[in-house]
Amino acid sequence: MPAAEKTAGFLSKEEYPVEWSEYLSGIDDACSLPPEEAETRLLALDRRCASEYDKDSFYYGAMRNELGAFYKGQGRFPEAVACFEEALRLFEAHTAPGSSSVARSEEHTSELQS
Repeated sequence: MPAAEKTAGFLSKEEYPVEWSEYLSGIDDACSLPPEEAETRLLALDRRCASEYDKDSFYYGAMRNELGAFYKGQGRFPEAVACFEEALRLFEAHTAPGSSSVARSEEHTSELQS
């Protein structure tokens, strides 16, 4: 799979590799399901992403960010914080300083820790 270069922020859907569009569609589909089914689908995507892109990749960070958003929406704040913190770590490693990816992850994490 392609490696993400250091970027200034979030990639647009057009900038992600073609394979990533499958993840975006899967995330959208999962979020339209009842919560238990959505979580099952999102966790399956998370495992697949870890395998296909590596757990230290920008793309896995993006997946963890999506999973964190799901947990936040369900009021499951400890799980959300863990996902957002991992996303933040990966975004910091793979994006330029001051990127919007890092800023958003910091904002999500601080909101839930307050």
